[in-house]
Amino acid sequence: MRYQTHVVFCIFLSLLVSRIIPIQNQVLFIIISIFFTLLPDIDESSSKIGRKVRPISFFLKHRGFFHSLWIPLILVFALYPLSFEISLAIFIGYFSHLILDSFTKEGIRFVYPFRWRVRGFAKTGGLLEKILFIVLVVLIMFMIL
Repeated sequence: MRYQTHVVFCIFLSLLVSRIIPIQNQVLFIIISIFFTLLPDIDESSSKIGRKVRPISFFLKHRGFFHSLWIPLILVFALYPLSFEISLAIFIGYFSHLILDSFTKEGIRFVYPFRWRVRGFAKTGGLLEKILFIVLVVLIMFMIL
């Protein structure tokens, strides 16, 4: 999926969660979630975040380690004692990225380095993604209003 779709899906989930769980600083919560929804693509040199940190793409294959459950689990367990809200924002951001990418034809390996891969039917940048993007934007507007 493209970064725009990841961002709107992350915002949607963050708003949804903040309606269920009281969040002290909703803006900060969403900003942290957005950062962590973009982080898995740090291993892709053409991604928004990968252009800023190029050396990682030389060492790691795209949709490898950074597209597994290991990083969000490590971060959440490490930061949970410090802040429940920050660890929740990290989990929502990162996991939302993994969920969307698992619906693409390329898929992801949730338990990298094991070969088991979850693949979907959507083409990155395809019609289905564009429809999802529009639906999410409309849902976010309804949630804000």
